[in-house]
Amino acid sequence: MNNWLRMTLTFLCGVMPMLWAQSTPRMAGRASSRKIILLNSGVVPLSSLRQNIREYEDKAPFSGIVLHLNGQGERDGKKVVASATYGVFNPEPWQREWFQKDVDDLKNTDFQRFTDNFVIVSCRGRNLGWFEDSDQAWDIVSQKFAMVAGMARETGCVGICLDPEFYTGQTDFSFTYDPACGRSFDAAWDMAAARGRQVATAIGKEFPDIKLFMLFGCSLGDNLLQNADPYPAMATHRYGLWFAFLNGMYSAMTPQMVFIDGNETAGYTARHEQDYIAGIVQCFRCTRALLTPDNRARMPQSQVAASIYLDAYFLDRRIPNYDVAPDLALEDKPARVKLFTSNLLAACRWSSEYVWVYGEQGRWWRQELAPWIWGKEKVRLWDDFAPGLTETVRLVCYPNDSAQRYEGQPNLAHNTSFDFIKDHDQFKPPADRSYYLCEIDQWRVYRPTATQPAAKLSVLPQAGWKGANAVAISGYDCGMAFSQLIAVSGPGRYLVTMRYYAPKVAGNCRINFSQKLLGKWQAVTMFSQDIPLPPDADGRVWHAVSALYEAVEGVDYFTYGISVPHQKTPDDVFLLSSPAVKRID
Repeated sequence: MNNWLRMTLTFLCGVMPMLWAQSTPRMAGRASSRKIILLNSGVVPLSSLRQNIREYEDKAPFSGIVLHLNGQGERDGKKVVASATYGVFNPEPWQREWFQKDVDDLKNTDFQRFTDNFVIVSCRGRNLGWFEDSDQAWDIVSQKFAMVAGMARETGCVGICLDPEFYTGQTDFSFTYDPACGRSFDAAWDMAAARGRQVATAIGKEFPDIKLFMLFGCSLGDNLLQNADPYPAMATHRYGLWFAFLNGMYSAMTPQMVFIDGNETAGYTARHEQDYIAGIVQCFRCTRALLTPDNRARMPQSQVAASIYLDAYFLDRRIPNYDVAPDLALEDKPARVKLFTSNLLAACRWSSEYVWVYGEQGRWWRQELAPWIWGKEKVRLWDDFAPGLTETVRLVCYPNDSAQRYEGQPNLAHNTSFDFIKDHDQFKPPADRSYYLCEIDQWRVYRPTATQPAAKLSVLPQAGWKGANAVAISGYDCGMAFSQLIAVSGPGRYLVTMRYYAPKVAGNCRINFSQKLLGKWQAVTMFSQDIPLPPDADGRVWHAVSALYEAVEGVDYFTYGISVPHQKTPDDVFLLSSPAVKRID
């Protein structure tokens, strides 16, 4: 057994259950499926987004994007351009109506794929201090945060993306403690915490269940954990007061809020799955260590979102400190796309709910849709850097869209016609277990209670999708899962598709995975895409649900299946048809 697999198993069986015990199940955030957010290069004009939404979603097949809200107005007879991205930490007041055009454009955009969007706010600012002489300025900053949060809620965004980084020459506000201020670090900490509390309180009043996605949170203090007591070291840390501000925000969280740590540096430099495991574990450690004892009770409202830096994979030169593929030639783009795919899937496996992707020197859309320049570099489409990258993202995020490409591949699913076991004596489900083989050959049933007297599985010939056989599942008043086991021969990727007819839950089903890694079974949550199919001859609208699974080194079996929710009435029947498992690499 190689070293990284030993480390993985150690985290799976030891460290991660301990950490996730603090973040589940009470955490508002560990979702049933991961979502990939694009922190896009260039500002997308919201009027253009409204008019060209299908092209935006097709060319960048992500689960959501980061948006810039802008407004225009007048103050003292002079034109004012207001930016939610760059103007929140400036103490000049705004008026809500200045942003109405952008709000209207967003509210009237027909989002179908970009379901989880964030409004971005940078912490770059000016004319802003920490102490009492800035009380009025912080009142304005808090009002602006409330305004942005309200607009995010009104336009259907899930939250705010907060970028704490202060860029050289672009801000005179920072989170660095300056002894020249004449106040002690303790006093500065208390004031920064009070400002964070003020901001989070204002946000919570406008958007109580907001998701605040920070490109880095406590993870920025990774090096502080080298100290037995991290607090004194914060006085000389470049972002020492960020941790105070963040603690203040935690202290004012509503019960529904979620704080997401983007763990930027760890993700940007991750080379393989064990780096994502270690980075996310370390992020949770940082969060616990750098929160005050009173705030640690709010850790269940914390998430980690792994990041991926596209430039590190696909530029025509290596980037110092960000070379994620030192063993791959720069010109070997197929191998680099394959590595990117593996790392994207690994990031999905280990993140709480979101993964985010960022790149600077490439673009997803044509110049007219997202104006973008990068110094003197020619900004090309990412598919020009790495042909097939867009389709790879689509395969992960929207596997149903890619399923037709693999229709000619052999179907590895067993007993797709749902034949019953020929020798009935083989069927002896243990009376004391809820997970067992069922009478349909090579399929399994999991049910949470052993006694569901009305539970029934029936095979309906030619009643499935396009005349295939179907399984009719009924009477499981506590729910069930229907699955089967697939043997694995080495690492590989599998596209799994199932079709179902169940009007009461249409559009809300997903494929569940478990894998046997080094002798231990573990659940694996991946993206599932659930879409309606054209009506059949009987007018029924079937749904196809697909997901991409990657078997890593050390996996010898995986199971896939579909969950059936509680069936409370006799007519609540779930029809399942046409399972397909395709190995695609």
